[in-house]
Amino acid sequence: MNLILEFELKLIMLRLDKHPIGDSHPLYQTYNGVLERSNKVPVDVIVKVLRDGKNEAEEDAFEALFSMKYKAADLGNKVVYYRNYIQGETLKEYLSHTQPDDNTIMSLSNKLLAFLNFLHIEKKFHNKINPEHILLHDNQIYLISGNEKLHNTPQQDIEAFGGVLREMLKGQKEIHPFYTDVLEKCAGGGDYFRTISDVLYRFKNRVKRIEAVPESFDRYVLEELNKDGFPPSNTTRTAIKERAYRMVIDDELVNRIIRRNSDKVTPAKSGVPRWVWLLLPVLFIIGLFAWRSNDGGTNKVKPAADVRFDLEGEENKEIGKPYKFVSNAEKGKNLLWKVYDYSGVKITQKVNESTFNFIPEKPGKYFVTLENVLTSATSFKDTIEVLWPGGKAQFEVKQLNGYKFRLINKSTFADSVFYDMGEGLKRMTTDSIDYEYTDITEAREVNIQFAAYSNGQADMQTKTFNLLPPKKTSSPPKSKPKPATKSEKPYKTPIIRAMKQNYKVKTIGFRLSTASYDKRLTYEWEVSGEKKNGRTVTFSTVGQNVMQVRLRALKNAKVIHSASKLVTIQKENEKVDSPFKPIEGTDLFKDNQ
Repeated sequence: MNLILEFELKLIMLRLDKHPIGDSHPLYQTYNGVLERSNKVPVDVIVKVLRDGKNEAEEDAFEALFSMKYKAADLGNKVVYYRNYIQGETLKEYLSHTQPDDNTIMSLSNKLLAFLNFLHIEKKFHNKINPEHILLHDNQIYLISGNEKLHNTPQQDIEAFGGVLREMLKGQKEIHPFYTDVLEKCAGGGDYFRTISDVLYRFKNRVKRIEAVPESFDRYVLEELNKDGFPPSNTTRTAIKERAYRMVIDDELVNRIIRRNSDKVTPAKSGVPRWVWLLLPVLFIIGLFAWRSNDGGTNKVKPAADVRFDLEGEENKEIGKPYKFVSNAEKGKNLLWKVYDYSGVKITQKVNESTFNFIPEKPGKYFVTLENVLTSATSFKDTIEVLWPGGKAQFEVKQLNGYKFRLINKSTFADSVFYDMGEGLKRMTTDSIDYEYTDITEAREVNIQFAAYSNGQADMQTKTFNLLPPKKTSSPPKSKPKPATKSEKPYKTPIIRAMKQNYKVKTIGFRLSTASYDKRLTYEWEVSGEKKNGRTVTFSTVGQNVMQVRLRALKNAKVIHSASKLVTIQKENEKVDSPFKPIEGTDLFKDNQ
């Protein structure tokens, strides 16, 4: 193998082929490579490398494409992203030589829908669901990345799934009514699917095909035939087949049952039998009792067993503004609404209402669930993102004099509040603080930062002020700084990149942006008083909810530039604590965490 790039860090070596594999993307190139780790078998990987000469905005776009799905590797002069190479075939290739049976179609559909449902819960869409972007390997299903920049909607992913299902059904002589119904609803016909979770629920609740007819169904067919006499009418046949469809019994089998029971049909007699008149008083008493037990008949329509709801109006609102959820039930009896915060703690609940109004008191992510308590196994879930007031954390800074300031917290609803006057991030425990800068010898700018954390969301704001030294009675004339020589280029301002968390060892990595690296400078990092040097560093996340990392660019021990970044630290079990459990059976990012 010809090599052009290598890096070695903690006994890890990444080797790339000399030539890219033909990817013509203008932003990056794709290489085959091998990841070598001590005491482990080498692993084939796919590596994405940013093309030379790209600016900061292009590097941002490159990082946005791959930072959440690939691992990062620092090659010294640039950062690349890699993931395991999956030696499988696309669904399109598979369908070119194989006609999948019903069990295979159901298995592939369930896995695909499970992952799409996970994406939609996180308010993300794939945009490119088709057989060419579905990879099959080792009884697992993988999705090739979609285009996150497209303006997609949930309905487009639903329609795309319908297209994939239609491709899997090609070649079948007769398509089962179950799939016909799903394809129609995916295309927007009839009572169409409004969310991917609707489609997933439909597949999860389809039982396997019944080969042996239950005795109860046989009796049901005979009763239906006896209502009208022989031969059975089209209406009767339709009613029987609809019942069989719900039980997933083949039409051919149903026809045999009808023919067999047709011989047992007793023609309907004219007139009303005497026993009917004798039974009327009993039926009246039973009906009266049922009417009273149903609150006088005030709730004649029960809520749908397959409950779901839609959000009216905008999805993202500021705190204090109401969110209205409307269920698909005509009456609210037996409905239970619940709202959880980001950590999985229940905030509120409401019962026996078909609509639900929720006014959030904090920004962040909330989980809303709805279930019918009579059939609690079926529930519907969704998330809402509540914005900060004005879209950002609120604070005020008053400059009392040239070097003294008062910082006032306006985000009193936040769980935690921090401030940074230039000495690192500190927790703010009161509504306001006064801060005085000392040892000020000359006028300069100062950045005052305010950070607030609430319900899984963090926001940091910066305000810049002119810092003036205290006035003195007499002071020697100041010497003007020497202008930089024409040949000396200005130093680049450093930009911080946050890397993926390592939940096993409880660390998070940071790196200097490639485009902002200046070889004339050295770089010092600081988090909570701990300092490290280099272009790539890691810090412990133990006991941290919000972490501020500071980066100083130094020249001969003098600070030339500085930068800071606020990062929300995620707990490994946060999603487990929420009402949305991890999706099982979907293995998109296997070995890439």
